[in-house]
Amino acid sequence: MQQDVVNRSLPGSHMNNAEKDPDDTFSDLLKIIIFMVIVIAGLVIWYLCS
Repeated sequence: MQQDVVNRSLPGSHMNNAEKDPDDTFSDLLKIIIFMVIVIAGLVIWYLCS
């Protein structure tokens, strides 16, 4: 039953970029940037402490 709802809500199997919300794209980009900053900060701290 859940799968039927998903299939009806999406006309195609994949979303087009035009259908994607720009806020979602920015949010995904922001998550990647924050993750990279945390990883780089962790590596710098590890390098300075060793």
